[in-house]
Amino acid sequence: MWALADVVTLAQRPRLAIDDLAAALPGDLAVVVRQIARRDLPPGPSDENPVNRPYYGVDAVVARSDDDTAQRDASRMLWRLSPTRRDRITASVTTHGTVPLLVSCGGYLVTGWDIVGFDHDTTQGLDTIAFALAPDAPTWRTNIADRWFNSGPGQALALLNTSTSTHTGPTESPATTAVHRSRTLTA
Repeated sequence: MWALADVVTLAQRPRLAIDDLAAALPGDLAVVVRQIARRDLPPGPSDENPVNRPYYGVDAVVARSDDDTAQRDASRMLWRLSPTRRDRITASVTTHGTVPLLVSCGGYLVTGWDIVGFDHDTTQGLDTIAFALAPDAPTWRTNIADRWFNSGPGQALALLNTSTSTHTGPTESPATTAVHRSRTLTA
């Protein structure tokens, strides 16, 4: 149960527009992970938990602790990505060295890390991916954490184009009808 003062404080946290978020992040692309509140998983490996992660979703207490390993694992895996999205992330990592991974729950940005590639060893034999994350907290994290950001409807992972280009071509297969526009989300 939350105290009323805590709810009011949370509701009053700053809200970020897409342009504000793009200005706070490095590179030309960010991945927004839209997770649910923490849900513990049975010990793996199992069908529900093939890589033995401790839980799914966001635990803000763990995310803000000195040892955020469990939250890193809950946020970096297991995701389904189209080949086009994998290619976009790979191209941005190749160009910029990292891609920001923003972790949100109900539109609230809880934390974030830098994607440096894909962890193929963890997901070998699975039809999902896991992000490989940089070992240290990114410098931009304090600019986005504990703020509201409306990432809109869509899939659990959204790609945010943070460049200022005017390219408007599709970023996904025609079946998903996602569109790449300057500083817009693609779902």
